Amino acid sequence: KVQFNMAGRGAGCSSSAASPFGSSRTASLPTQSTPAPAPAASGDPWPASLRAWVERAFAQCKSDLERGVVGEHLRKTIQAVDVWRHDWEREPLPPRKKELWLPASSGLASGRDEERAPSGPQLGGKKKRRKAGKGWASETHDTHAGTRPDSREEQSKRARRASRFEASGLSLEQRADLARADRWAAAPQQPGCQPGGELGGDIELDFTVAGTSTTVEKKYLRLTSAPDPRTVRPEPLLKQAIDRVRGRLIEFGDERGQEQYIYLWEQMKSVRQDLTVQRIRNDFTVGVYEMHARICLEYDDQAELKQCQAQLQQLYEEGLGSREGQREFLAYSLLYNVGKQADNNVADLMKDLSADDRSDKYISHALQVRAAAQLGNYCAFFRLYSDAPGHSGYVMDTFIGRERFAALRRICRAYQPSVPLAAVSDALAFDDAAECGEWAEDHGATLAEERSYLDCKASKGQLVEHSIAAKREEERKAAERRAEATGGLKGWS
Repeated sequence: KVQFNMAGRGAGCSSSAASPFGSSRTASLPTQSTPAPAPAASGDPWPASLRAWVERAFAQCKSDLERGVVGEHLRKTIQAVDVWRHDWEREPLPPRKKELWLPASSGLASGRDEERAPSGPQLGGKKKRRKAGKGWASETHDTHAGTRPDSREEQSKRARRASRFEASGLSLEQRADLARADRWAAAPQQPGCQPGGELGGDIELDFTVAGTSTTVEKKYLRLTSAPDPRTVRPEPLLKQAIDRVRGRLIEFGDERGQEQYIYLWEQMKSVRQDLTVQRIRNDFTVGVYEMHARICLEYDDQAELKQCQAQLQQLYEEGLGSREGQREFLAYSLLYNVGKQADNNVADLMKDLSADDRSDKYISHALQVRAAAQLGNYCAFFRLYSDAPGHSGYVMDTFIGRERFAALRRICRAYQPSVPLAAVSDALAFDDAAECGEWAEDHGATLAEERSYLDCKASKGQLVEHSIAAKREEERKAAERRAEATGGLKGWS
């Protein structure tokens, strides 16, 4: 049984040595500036339903790592609500595992992501073409993609906004949840509907809808009331809708712009919504989320990718989907954390890998990429990048620029006085020497002999200067973010 040692709202809760998971855990609770409601007549400062919820949350944990993750979620949840008025019996249990996959920028995505329109790819950029695979629903499909929708400037703005809110004591996601709850309280409610959930980010249902619609394609509309069964497609029709999306993907061919992505986003979101309101959770549901996640990887829609990943994690834990699909997305998580140089996260993922897991082509490739990056073996790294299975190459695109720059500096130190640009282009996995030359000049390198050679002697020092200038620029932006966060904190005080 979980024991509590909480004298008040700001005290900590802990499980004793007699807890079912065998070791004590402490989850400190945040203090609040406003007094908490009066405790029960028994003198207990915490509701019995809260104690039971905390006990259930810790009982599901299987390791100290999971207990630490759960404890942090408990602290944030208890901080964000009124503990005496909150319905703890209906509060879902917090996840046991850290979200190791998605980028920091996507972590800033709030609950509003479900109701936003997709930004789609920016046109005019370049991205390496991937080989065609067996299909969009299979783990081996690959097709041409657009480029990233968010510029560095936009990502910086998001980070500054998130820092400002987080400085107030609540994360941006928590503040968004509270804002949605306020909007829900002010709006007329439909019977059986409650805030939160996959349904456009606003409501959940305490009943199951049986769809009767006969329309294959449907626009995505965020739900603000109970859905009409006449507009919800049953599972056989949803399978037809997915087949139609696959057909349109083939029709798009190399034409992958904003218009194409908006169509994909709208159709996949509407299918997901119909699955959710009907509580359909089976292998077909897993396939839909895997397919949408791969589309998001190609178009680099990190906000939608986060939602797909979160749902896939729950579905996998329920025993749904194939082991091959789980391994594919585990490999993508490994690759992303290699790119973020998050060695602890990589170690957490690797420690549970079995021999069969390590022999899987996706995971084996990800582990080889990790080894090449750790050793600075750029020849092996870019060979693996060129031969990446599935959508691994799209994940590697998130850190390919850093690895290319590090490799370019090594080339300039090793080859004097110059080296053919074509050889550098092949080594760094560019599509052609012209593209490689433009990129090298943008990073401070010097080209010689009618732009056919890389002047290693002249470039070596300039690359160092470029690296120092880039680092100072990052430090300046970080200082600006801290200053804005401080200003935001003063504004909330």
